Amino acid sequence: LNSESHRCLHYDQSAQPDKKMSSWVKEKLKGATAELFASVCTQYIFEAEQENCDTPEAIPIFSGLSGNQRLQLVSEVAIGMLCEDEPFPPPTIQHKATYQAMIRMLFMYIELEDNTMHDLLTSEEGEELLEFYKQEQEDWKNRKSDKATARGSASMNNEIKCKLINYQGERNKKKLEKRRNQKMNEPFQVPNKENECDEMQANIEKHQILFEGGPAKRTNLHVPADGDERIAFLWRIQCDAALQEDFSHPFPLSRVNFDWRCSIMVKWHQALNLLLYSKKIVSESPTEEALIVFELNSSAYANPENFPRIAAIQNHIKILRQTFESTFDPSNISLAQRCIFAVCSNETLGNEHHEAFENAFITKCAEKGFDFSKVGNFQKRIDIFREMKDEYLEGLDKPFSDLCYYPESALRNPSKYKAEININLTPHCFGPGNGKYGLPMCLNSKNLKACGRCKVANYCSAECQRKDWKNHKKICATLAAERKNKQNIAKMSVS
Repeated sequence: LNSESHRCLHYDQSAQPDKKMSSWVKEKLKGATAELFASVCTQYIFEAEQENCDTPEAIPIFSGLSGNQRLQLVSEVAIGMLCEDEPFPPPTIQHKATYQAMIRMLFMYIELEDNTMHDLLTSEEGEELLEFYKQEQEDWKNRKSDKATARGSASMNNEIKCKLINYQGERNKKKLEKRRNQKMNEPFQVPNKENECDEMQANIEKHQILFEGGPAKRTNLHVPADGDERIAFLWRIQCDAALQEDFSHPFPLSRVNFDWRCSIMVKWHQALNLLLYSKKIVSESPTEEALIVFELNSSAYANPENFPRIAAIQNHIKILRQTFESTFDPSNISLAQRCIFAVCSNETLGNEHHEAFENAFITKCAEKGFDFSKVGNFQKRIDIFREMKDEYLEGLDKPFSDLCYYPESALRNPSKYKAEININLTPHCFGPGNGKYGLPMCLNSKNLKACGRCKVANYCSAECQRKDWKNHKKICATLAAERKNKQNIAKMSVS
């Protein structure tokens, strides 16, 4: 492990500005893009306290850290990316992973808007939007019809593949936890890309879906300013505003073929990744990139070729946590949240323990000549925070909001934090269950017994096995025949 990756764990936010400190950031975030990123960081104040969907599984070096450490990193990245006179965020793997994690959180917020969107579409005021949505879905379906047909014909095969991959992934994970595989000791290294021209061509083909057909028609486009419609599409409206400010080549995002009403997730993902990552971040190390973005799911564990990569990620997490936890101060558990609030927020967020600090901060903003209720003035905000943070020590040992469900385990003792395990890596019952939590499976993880024939499907009771037999009997023989073919399962995991 490169020691450079683990320095700056306690980034000195009062250090003299030196923008040459980082070589991985091309430029600061500005305008609507800066406001968008500030909103994501603000939202994360609550996510980290709830420990519910707060850690993107695709960024394990971030999700493997405790909530305290993640909040500290988010505050440092926010300062480095938003405040014009501050150094860029340190060039460490944990800061790069944090920036990626915030982008992934934005993806999640946009996807979650689908729930409120469908409620709005069924109301009277959503009739026009519903018509647009139906046409968009129809056009997208026609574009993807050939691939969709191919996927549909292989649905049974996909079910068998998933069960075999989950089965092997679960078994391999147990072995790796006990360090029973020599591949865990192999170094992980990704070679540098040889042909940048081929990569550019691949990017052009990949991003074609964003620009084909020309820019979206925006004449007379209604953008809701308030009300239920604004709330339902808040993240998409902010993202759309940021895209419309980008005129940089080779992919000027102001010319994308969609607007805030778009419901095609792959378009949002590609456009925002271009806006926030490809156009802002320098790709320095393929190895580091491979460690940052890699979901530790069943597919990862099912393939032995991934074992060195998994071991390297786990080692990074171990060192990062040990370093942070050795100097952790439980009397300052909400300092990072106060910092994020000060730099990024435009509304009061804290509970009664932080009310005095928030009110004083808002007053200071007014004295400095700017309106706290408008996102921006990031440098002035961090300057004010540094001036007054030591004057309001009361409440720093308390959770920042009233949403912290488990304050003792979540914040006061970071060493007890355990990252959530992907559900497919946790042995569970395959029975249909009773619809609890709205899931189609029982998911009980106690008193499990494997199917006597295939040894892949687990059941918590004879009743669950009987209920599932109608579906399971169709694939039981195939699972039994394929489960010992580890090499084939490994190939399935990367297909």
